[in-house]
Amino acid sequence: MKSNKILRFAMLLTLTGCGPSADKPKLLTIETVSDSVIPESADIETEVIQLAEPTYYEKNFHRIGEEEMIGSKPLKKYLSDIGIPEKFKEIFITDGDSLNSEETSLALIDSIFSDDFERQPFYFVLFTRSMWWADGSFAEPLYIAAKRYAENETPTLLSYLTTEKVISDADYSNWAEGIAMEISISAEGLEKEALQNLRENMLQNTSKQEHAEVEKFIDKIDSHLQ
Repeated sequence: MKSNKILRFAMLLTLTGCGPSADKPKLLTIETVSDSVIPESADIETEVIQLAEPTYYEKNFHRIGEEEMIGSKPLKKYLSDIGIPEKFKEIFITDGDSLNSEETSLALIDSIFSDDFERQPFYFVLFTRSMWWADGSFAEPLYIAAKRYAENETPTLLSYLTTEKVISDADYSNWAEGIAMEISISAEGLEKEALQNLRENMLQNTSKQEHAEVEKFIDKIDSHLQ
């Protein structure tokens, strides 16, 4: 007669963050026992299976469907728009996999400052999504542009971050973290003063009704400077 078995599964949970910090791996042990009664003399076999938990990116990055709205139009309308560079569409569709040249990277960064009102929502969302893929030489100019946009286009930034449906809380956090990283590099040792200057510029560029959102965003940046 075959003996009952107890299978113990050890799941190695690797929690990977986005940005400069990442959680340390944690070990979780789950034990399952069959419903039947197990005699003391029963053989016990142990198996260890390593399963990777979804990363921060996998859990928080939202892939936008072609029917989802960006601004006043569905994504598919932008993807068929001959006025938008094909390379930008490819980057959007491939989740950054085709973001492989300095020329394209800089053009993508510059696009957020476009005065093309009709296509601006697409450019903003593409710029925002590129923060998920930013690393190395691409990250620095991206975050410099993000800070400049926050200072000079404050009402537009706040509007997109708070009303655009495809912009998530994680995207909001990425904006704040990217600006915090730029401040920590360009104003090393004077981060608090630089953040205060940014705060004053953003308040100056907005109405009193928007000041609460400015303060909330500044607080988020500050949390990444801690």
